[in-house]
Amino acid sequence: MELNFNKQAMGLNGQPLEGENNHLGKILSNMLAYSSSGPFVKFMDWARDLYAGNPINVDRTDSDVLEAFIKESQLPNLTKEQLIDVIKAPKPILKKK
Repeated sequence: MELNFNKQAMGLNGQPLEGENNHLGKILSNMLAYSSSGPFVKFMDWARDLYAGNPINVDRTDSDVLEAFIKESQLPNLTKEQLIDVIKAPKPILKKK
Protein backbone atom coordinates (compact mmCIF):
# COMPACT_ATOMS: atom_id res chain seq x y z
CA MET A 1 0.00 0.00 0.00
CA GLU A 2 1.10 3.54 -0.65
CA LEU A 3 1.32 5.98 2.27
CA ASN A 4 1.44 9.68 1.46
CA PHE A 5 2.66 11.87 4.33
CA ASN A 6 3.05 14.91 2.06
CA LYS A 7 0.70 17.01 4.21
CA GLN A 8 0.88 19.91 6.60
CA ALA A 9 0.52 19.20 10.29
CA MET A 10 -2.64 20.74 11.69
CA GLY A 11 -3.28 22.38 15.05
CA LEU A 12 -6.21 21.71 17.37
CA ASN A 13 -8.10 24.49 15.61
CA GLY A 14 -7.86 22.65 12.28
CA GLN A 15 -5.48 25.23 10.86
CA PRO A 16 -1.95 24.45 9.59
CA LEU A 17 0.73 24.73 12.24
CA GLU A 18 3.08 27.66 11.91
CA GLY A 19 6.84 27.37 11.62
CA GLU A 20 9.38 25.10 9.99
CA ASN A 21 8.31 21.82 11.58
CA ASN A 22 4.82 21.68 10.12
CA HIS A 23 5.12 19.03 7.41
CA LEU A 24 4.22 15.46 8.38
CA GLY A 25 6.56 13.86 5.84
CA LYS A 26 9.56 15.85 7.00
CA ILE A 27 8.74 15.25 10.68
CA LEU A 28 8.57 11.49 10.09
CA SER A 29 11.60 11.58 7.80
CA ASN A 30 13.75 13.16 10.50
CA MET A 31 12.49 10.72 13.13
CA LEU A 32 13.38 7.74 10.93
CA ALA A 33 16.77 9.13 9.91
CA TYR A 34 17.89 9.95 13.44
CA SER A 35 16.49 6.82 15.08
CA SER A 36 18.87 4.24 16.49
CA SER A 37 16.36 1.39 16.40
CA GLY A 38 14.32 -0.48 13.83
CA PRO A 39 15.26 -1.78 10.38
CA PHE A 40 17.77 0.96 9.60
CA VAL A 41 18.16 0.37 5.86
CA LYS A 42 14.40 0.44 5.31
CA PHE A 43 14.02 3.43 7.64
CA MET A 44 16.66 5.37 5.70
CA ASP A 45 15.03 4.55 2.34
CA TRP A 46 11.70 5.78 3.69
CA ALA A 47 13.34 8.85 5.23
CA ARG A 48 14.84 9.91 1.88
CA ASP A 49 11.54 9.42 0.05
CA LEU A 50 9.51 11.25 2.70
CA TYR A 51 11.95 14.15 2.86
CA ALA A 52 11.60 14.57 -0.91
CA GLY A 53 7.80 14.67 -0.54
CA ASN A 54 7.24 11.25 -2.09
CA PRO A 55 4.89 8.56 -0.80
CA ILE A 56 6.30 5.30 0.53
CA ASN A 57 5.18 1.80 -0.39
CA VAL A 58 4.73 -0.60 2.50
CA ASP A 59 3.19 -3.98 3.12
CA ARG A 60 1.08 -4.84 6.18
CA THR A 61 4.12 -5.80 8.28
CA ASP A 62 5.90 -2.56 7.36
CA SER A 63 2.85 -0.48 8.27
CA ASP A 64 2.66 -2.24 11.66
CA VAL A 65 6.36 -1.52 12.28
CA LEU A 66 5.93 2.12 11.26
CA GLU A 67 2.85 2.54 13.44
CA ALA A 68 4.62 1.06 16.48
CA PHE A 69 7.64 3.31 15.81
CA ILE A 70 5.41 6.41 15.76
CA LYS A 71 3.48 5.38 18.88
CA GLU A 72 6.71 4.81 20.82
CA SER A 73 8.22 8.13 19.73
CA GLN A 74 8.51 11.27 21.84
CA LEU A 75 6.31 13.26 19.46
CA PRO A 76 3.31 15.13 20.84
CA ASN A 77 0.03 13.23 20.65
CA LEU A 78 -1.29 15.84 18.20
CA THR A 79 1.38 14.87 15.67
CA LYS A 80 1.25 11.14 16.41
CA GLU A 81 -2.46 11.05 15.68
CA GLN A 82 -2.03 12.73 12.29
CA LEU A 83 0.78 10.37 11.29
CA ILE A 84 -1.21 7.30 12.39
CA ASP A 85 -4.25 8.60 10.50
CA VAL A 86 -2.26 8.40 7.26
CA ILE A 87 -1.45 4.75 7.98
CA LYS A 88 -5.00 3.86 9.05
CA ALA A 89 -6.80 5.76 6.25
CA PRO A 90 -8.91 3.42 4.10
CA LYS A 91 -7.08 2.43 0.95
CA PRO A 92 -8.90 2.04 -2.37
CA ILE A 93 -9.49 -1.55 -3.43
CA LEU A 94 -8.08 -2.26 -6.83
CA LYS A 95 -10.44 -4.24 -9.01
CA LYS A 96 -9.04 -7.05 -11.10
CA LYS A 97 -9.72 -6.87 -14.83
